[in-house]
Amino acid sequence: MNRHKLVVKRNALGQMSTNNIVTDALNAMSEIPGVIEARIEAENNEQVEISYGYTLNDKFWDTVTHLAKYNLVRVNWNQRPAS
Repeated sequence: MNRHKLVVKRNALGQMSTNNIVTDALNAMSEIPGVIEARIEAENNEQVEISYGYTLNDKFWDTVTHLAKYNLVRVNWNQRPAS
């Protein structure tokens, strides 16, 4: 199984969560159908890099909408947090 990576940060326009960003990032990824073994690879105060396995054949098309429920947005790879 290949592992995938995703970097997220808080959406400045959304409602703030009472959880820290790591908790929200793991919760969001763990609820996506087909995602297994989500884990934190790197983090700082503003961003989290998550790796995960994906078991389904079809792509999950609602990632942006799903992350928004946790007040998270994807970050471009060139903005990844330092390990």
